[in-house]
Amino acid sequence: MPRELTVEPDAAGERLDKYLVRHLGHLSRNQIQKLIEAGRVAVNGKTVPSHLALRTGDTITIIDSTLAERPTAQPRTLPAPTVLFENDSILVINKPAGLTVHPGAGVHGPTLIDWLVKRAPSVTTVGDDPQVRPGIVHRLDRDVSGVMVIAKTPESFENLKQQFKNRTVGKEYLALVHGVPKKRSDTINFRIDRSKRQHGRMAARPAHAEGREAVTHYVVERRVKNNALLRLTIATGRTHQIRVHLKALGHPIVGDTVYTTKPFRHKPVDLTRPFLHAAQLKFTDVDGTVRAFTAPLPENLRRFLSS
Repeated sequence: MPRELTVEPDAAGERLDKYLVRHLGHLSRNQIQKLIEAGRVAVNGKTVPSHLALRTGDTITIIDSTLAERPTAQPRTLPAPTVLFENDSILVINKPAGLTVHPGAGVHGPTLIDWLVKRAPSVTTVGDDPQVRPGIVHRLDRDVSGVMVIAKTPESFENLKQQFKNRTVGKEYLALVHGVPKKRSDTINFRIDRSKRQHGRMAARPAHAEGREAVTHYVVERRVKNNALLRLTIATGRTHQIRVHLKALGHPIVGDTVYTTKPFRHKPVDLTRPFLHAAQLKFTDVDGTVRAFTAPLPENLRRFLSS
Protein backbone atom coordinates (compact mmCIF):
# COMPACT_ATOMS: atom_id res chain seq x y z
CA MET A 1 0.00 0.00 0.00
CA PRO A 2 1.24 3.52 -0.78
CA ARG A 3 2.28 5.61 2.18
CA GLU A 4 1.14 9.22 2.47
CA LEU A 5 2.64 12.11 4.40
CA THR A 6 1.27 15.64 4.83
CA VAL A 7 3.83 18.44 5.08
CA GLU A 8 3.55 20.26 8.40
CA PRO A 9 4.01 24.06 8.67
CA ASP A 10 7.48 23.92 10.20
CA ALA A 11 8.75 21.89 7.21
CA ALA A 12 7.68 24.45 4.58
CA GLY A 13 10.58 25.26 2.25
CA GLU A 14 12.44 22.03 3.05
CA ARG A 15 13.80 19.93 0.17
CA LEU A 16 11.76 16.83 -0.62
CA ASP A 17 14.68 14.41 -0.22
CA LYS A 18 15.77 15.87 3.12
CA TYR A 19 12.20 15.74 4.40
CA LEU A 20 11.92 12.07 3.50
CA VAL A 21 15.25 11.26 5.20
CA ARG A 22 13.69 12.41 8.48
CA HIS A 23 10.49 10.42 7.96
CA LEU A 24 11.96 7.28 6.38
CA GLY A 25 14.88 6.74 8.73
CA HIS A 26 15.71 3.26 7.40
CA LEU A 27 16.59 4.69 3.96
CA SER A 28 19.64 6.80 3.14
CA ARG A 29 19.35 10.07 1.25
CA ASN A 30 20.87 8.38 -1.81
CA GLN A 31 18.25 5.61 -1.67
CA ILE A 32 15.47 8.17 -1.35
CA GLN A 33 16.77 10.14 -4.34
CA LYS A 34 16.73 6.94 -6.39
CA LEU A 35 13.08 6.33 -5.38
CA ILE A 36 12.21 9.86 -6.51
CA GLU A 37 14.06 9.44 -9.81
CA ALA A 38 12.23 6.13 -10.39
CA GLY A 39 8.88 7.91 -10.06
CA ARG A 40 7.96 6.15 -6.82
CA VAL A 41 7.40 9.42 -4.97
CA ALA A 42 4.71 11.95 -5.91
CA VAL A 43 3.80 15.34 -4.46
CA ASN A 44 0.14 16.28 -4.89
CA GLY A 45 -0.16 13.49 -7.43
CA LYS A 46 2.77 14.56 -9.61
CA THR A 47 6.31 13.22 -9.91
CA VAL A 48 8.83 15.89 -8.95
CA PRO A 49 12.63 16.31 -8.54
CA SER A 50 14.49 15.67 -5.30
CA HIS A 51 15.21 19.36 -4.76
CA LEU A 52 11.56 20.42 -4.81
CA ALA A 53 10.82 22.93 -2.01
CA LEU A 54 7.82 21.67 -0.08
CA ARG A 55 4.81 23.76 0.97
CA THR A 56 2.56 23.43 3.98
CA GLY A 57 -0.20 20.92 3.28
CA ASP A 58 1.55 19.18 0.37
CA THR A 59 0.66 15.50 0.16
CA ILE A 60 3.60 13.19 -0.44
CA THR A 61 2.83 9.70 -1.69
CA ILE A 62 5.51 6.99 -1.52
CA ILE A 63 4.93 3.95 -3.73
CA ASP A 64 7.69 1.48 -2.95
CA SER A 65 7.17 -2.26 -2.85
CA THR A 66 10.32 -2.75 -0.78
CA LEU A 67 8.84 -0.58 1.95
CA ALA A 68 5.71 -2.72 2.03
CA GLU A 69 7.80 -5.90 2.29
CA ARG A 70 9.65 -4.69 5.37
CA PRO A 71 7.99 -5.46 8.73
CA THR A 72 6.92 -2.35 10.57
CA ALA A 73 9.45 -1.53 13.27
CA GLN A 74 7.95 -1.69 16.72
CA PRO A 75 8.19 1.63 18.55
CA ARG A 76 10.84 1.65 21.23
CA THR A 77 10.96 3.61 24.44
CA LEU A 78 14.51 4.72 25.10
CA PRO A 79 15.83 6.53 28.16
CA ALA A 80 15.99 10.28 27.74
CA PRO A 81 19.30 12.14 28.08
CA THR A 82 20.15 13.75 31.39
CA VAL A 83 20.69 17.51 31.19
CA LEU A 84 23.98 18.47 32.85
CA PHE A 85 23.92 22.19 31.99
CA GLU A 86 21.98 24.66 29.85
CA ASN A 87 22.17 28.35 29.03
CA ASP A 88 21.13 30.49 26.06
CA SER A 89 23.95 29.18 23.86
CA ILE A 90 24.50 25.51 24.73
CA LEU A 91 22.88 22.37 26.06
CA VAL A 92 25.14 19.78 27.72
CA ILE A 93 23.76 16.27 28.19
CA ASN A 94 24.69 12.81 29.37
CA LYS A 95 23.59 10.60 26.46
CA PRO A 96 22.42 7.11 27.42
CA ALA A 97 23.66 4.06 25.55
CA GLY A 98 21.25 2.75 22.92
CA LEU A 99 20.16 6.20 21.72
CA THR A 100 21.21 7.14 18.17
CA VAL A 101 22.14 10.80 17.77
CA HIS A 102 20.38 11.56 14.47
CA PRO A 103 18.34 9.82 11.73
CA GLY A 104 20.12 7.94 8.96
CA ALA A 105 20.24 4.70 7.00
CA GLY A 106 19.32 1.73 9.16
CA VAL A 107 18.08 3.87 12.05
CA HIS A 108 14.73 2.82 13.49
CA GLY A 109 12.83 4.39 16.33
CA PRO A 110 13.45 7.62 18.22
CA THR A 111 16.74 9.51 18.11
CA LEU A 112 18.36 12.19 20.22
CA ILE A 113 17.12 14.73 17.66
CA ASP A 114 13.48 13.82 18.43
CA TRP A 115 14.08 14.63 22.09
CA LEU A 116 16.13 17.73 21.28
CA VAL A 117 13.62 19.54 19.06
CA LYS A 118 10.96 19.13 21.76
CA ARG A 119 13.31 20.39 24.45
CA ALA A 120 14.69 23.35 22.44
CA PRO A 121 12.60 24.02 19.28
CA SER A 122 14.77 26.96 18.19
CA VAL A 123 17.64 24.55 17.51
CA THR A 124 15.95 23.52 14.24
CA THR A 125 17.61 26.50 12.52
CA VAL A 126 21.11 25.78 13.87
CA GLY A 127 23.89 23.87 12.11
CA ASP A 128 25.28 22.94 8.72
CA ASP A 129 22.36 20.57 8.05
CA PRO A 130 19.66 21.65 10.53
CA GLN A 131 16.94 19.55 8.91
CA VAL A 132 18.79 16.36 9.83
CA ARG A 133 21.34 17.28 12.53
CA PRO A 134 20.15 20.49 14.22
CA GLY A 135 22.67 21.84 16.72
CA ILE A 136 24.92 18.78 16.47
CA VAL A 137 28.65 19.55 16.39
CA HIS A 138 29.90 16.09 17.42
CA ARG A 139 28.39 12.70 18.09
CA LEU A 140 28.73 9.50 20.08
CA ASP A 141 28.06 6.04 18.70
CA ARG A 142 24.61 4.66 19.50
CA ASP A 143 25.87 2.25 22.16
CA VAL A 144 28.31 4.72 23.75
CA SER A 145 27.16 6.84 26.68
CA GLY A 146 28.47 10.10 28.06
CA VAL A 147 28.89 13.86 27.71
CA MET A 148 27.77 15.72 24.59
CA VAL A 149 27.42 19.46 23.94
CA ILE A 150 24.75 20.80 21.59
CA ALA A 151 24.72 24.32 20.13
CA LYS A 152 21.50 26.31 20.56
CA THR A 153 22.45 29.31 18.39
CA PRO A 154 24.30 29.76 15.07
CA GLU A 155 27.05 31.71 16.87
CA SER A 156 27.55 28.93 19.39
CA PHE A 157 27.57 26.31 16.63
CA GLU A 158 30.38 28.10 14.76
CA ASN A 159 32.30 28.61 18.00
CA LEU A 160 32.15 24.92 18.92
CA LYS A 161 32.70 23.75 15.36
CA GLN A 162 35.99 25.67 15.16
CA GLN A 163 37.16 24.24 18.48
CA PHE A 164 36.53 20.68 17.33
CA LYS A 165 38.23 21.47 14.02
CA ASN A 166 41.25 23.01 15.78
CA ARG A 167 41.40 20.10 18.27
CA THR A 168 41.15 22.35 21.31
CA VAL A 169 38.22 20.48 22.86
CA GLY A 170 39.23 18.20 25.73
CA LYS A 171 37.66 14.74 25.37
CA GLU A 172 38.23 11.98 27.90
CA TYR A 173 36.80 8.46 27.83
CA LEU A 174 36.77 5.37 30.02
CA ALA A 175 37.02 1.91 28.45
CA LEU A 176 37.37 -1.59 29.82
CA VAL A 177 39.50 -3.72 27.49
CA HIS A 178 40.29 -7.39 27.15
CA GLY A 179 43.70 -8.14 28.58
CA VAL A 180 46.19 -5.67 30.04
CA PRO A 181 48.41 -3.51 27.79
CA LYS A 182 52.17 -4.01 28.33
CA LYS A 183 52.71 -0.26 28.67
CA ARG A 184 50.97 1.61 31.46
CA SER A 185 50.55 4.59 29.11
CA ASP A 186 51.09 5.04 25.40
CA THR A 187 49.92 6.76 22.23
CA ILE A 188 48.16 4.92 19.40
CA ASN A 189 48.56 6.64 16.03
CA PHE A 190 47.36 4.18 13.43
CA ARG A 191 45.65 5.93 10.54
CA ILE A 192 41.95 5.13 10.07
CA ASP A 193 40.18 4.38 6.80
CA ARG A 194 37.02 2.63 5.69
CA SER A 195 37.33 -1.13 5.70
CA LYS A 196 37.68 -2.63 2.23
CA ARG A 197 36.32 -5.98 3.39
CA GLN A 198 33.52 -5.10 5.80
CA HIS A 199 30.91 -2.57 4.70
CA GLY A 200 30.16 0.16 7.20
CA ARG A 201 33.20 -0.52 9.36
CA MET A 202 36.49 1.31 9.83
CA ALA A 203 39.98 -0.15 9.89
CA ALA A 204 43.38 0.83 11.31
CA ARG A 205 46.26 1.37 8.89
CA PRO A 206 50.02 1.82 9.43
CA ALA A 207 51.32 5.37 9.69
CA HIS A 208 52.59 5.37 6.07
CA ALA A 209 49.38 3.91 4.58
CA GLU A 210 46.23 5.54 3.25
CA GLY A 211 43.67 6.86 5.68
CA ARG A 212 43.13 9.80 7.99
CA GLU A 213 45.42 10.73 10.85
CA ALA A 214 44.12 9.51 14.22
CA VAL A 215 45.74 9.93 17.64
CA THR A 216 44.60 8.27 20.86
CA HIS A 217 46.41 8.51 24.21
CA TYR A 218 45.70 6.02 26.99
CA VAL A 219 46.62 5.42 30.62
CA VAL A 220 45.84 2.19 32.50
CA GLU A 221 43.71 3.27 35.45
CA ARG A 222 43.63 -0.15 37.10
CA ARG A 223 43.57 -3.83 36.42
CA VAL A 224 40.18 -5.56 36.69
CA LYS A 225 40.84 -9.31 36.90
CA ASN A 226 42.21 -10.17 33.44
CA ASN A 227 41.07 -6.88 31.94
CA ALA A 228 42.14 -3.25 32.26
CA LEU A 229 40.23 -0.04 32.77
CA LEU A 230 41.74 2.65 30.53
CA ARG A 231 41.38 6.42 30.59
CA LEU A 232 41.72 7.76 27.06
CA THR A 233 42.04 11.16 25.45
CA ILE A 234 41.76 11.71 21.72
CA ALA A 235 43.44 14.40 19.67
CA THR A 236 41.29 13.59 16.63
CA GLY A 237 37.66 12.55 16.26
CA ARG A 238 37.52 9.88 13.58
CA THR A 239 34.55 7.54 13.22
CA HIS A 240 34.84 4.67 15.74
CA GLN A 241 38.39 5.86 16.53
CA ILE A 242 38.79 4.46 20.03
CA ARG A 243 37.16 1.14 19.19
CA VAL A 244 39.31 0.70 16.06
CA HIS A 245 42.54 1.75 17.79
CA LEU A 246 42.07 -0.57 20.76
CA LYS A 247 41.28 -3.47 18.46
CA ALA A 248 44.49 -2.74 16.51
CA LEU A 249 46.42 -2.65 19.79
CA GLY A 250 45.20 -6.18 20.51
CA HIS A 251 43.00 -5.10 23.42
CA PRO A 252 39.46 -4.65 22.08
CA ILE A 253 36.75 -3.14 24.25
CA VAL A 254 34.80 -5.56 26.42
CA GLY A 255 31.27 -5.92 25.04
CA ASP A 256 32.14 -4.64 21.57
CA THR A 257 30.92 -7.29 19.13
CA VAL A 258 31.95 -5.33 16.03
CA TYR A 259 35.55 -4.29 16.67
CA THR A 260 37.04 -7.33 18.35
CA THR A 261 39.82 -9.84 17.71
CA LYS A 262 39.66 -13.59 17.26
CA PRO A 263 40.70 -14.65 20.78
CA PHE A 264 37.81 -12.64 22.27
CA ARG A 265 35.21 -12.99 19.52
CA HIS A 266 33.33 -15.85 21.13
CA LYS A 267 34.17 -15.12 24.75
CA PRO A 268 30.89 -14.84 26.68
CA VAL A 269 30.44 -11.38 28.20
CA ASP A 270 27.51 -10.45 30.39
CA LEU A 271 27.26 -6.98 28.85
CA THR A 272 24.88 -5.79 26.12
CA ARG A 273 26.97 -2.79 25.00
CA PRO A 274 30.62 -1.81 24.55
CA PHE A 275 32.24 -0.70 27.81
CA LEU A 276 33.04 2.77 26.45
CA HIS A 277 31.90 5.99 28.11
CA ALA A 278 32.58 9.65 27.30
CA ALA A 279 33.48 10.72 30.83
CA GLN A 280 34.60 14.34 30.42
CA LEU A 281 34.28 17.21 27.95
CA LYS A 282 36.01 20.60 28.16
CA PHE A 283 35.54 23.56 25.81
CA THR A 284 35.13 27.34 25.68
CA ASP A 285 31.61 28.77 25.57
CA VAL A 286 30.72 31.51 23.09
CA ASP A 287 31.16 34.15 25.83
CA GLY A 288 34.73 33.00 26.52
CA THR A 289 33.93 30.95 29.62
CA VAL A 290 35.89 27.70 29.86
CA ARG A 291 33.48 24.93 30.81
CA ALA A 292 34.16 21.34 31.82
CA PHE A 293 31.61 18.60 32.46
CA THR A 294 31.78 15.07 33.81
CA ALA A 295 29.33 12.20 33.42
CA PRO A 296 29.58 9.30 35.89
CA LEU A 297 29.72 5.73 34.66
CA PRO A 298 26.23 4.31 34.07
CA GLU A 299 24.98 1.93 36.73
CA ASN A 300 25.25 -1.16 34.50
CA LEU A 301 28.93 -0.46 33.82
CA ARG A 302 29.63 0.14 37.52
CA ARG A 303 27.96 -3.18 38.36
CA PHE A 304 29.96 -4.96 35.68
CA LEU A 305 33.22 -3.63 37.15
CA SER A 306 32.35 -4.88 40.62
CA SER A 307 30.99 -8.27 39.55
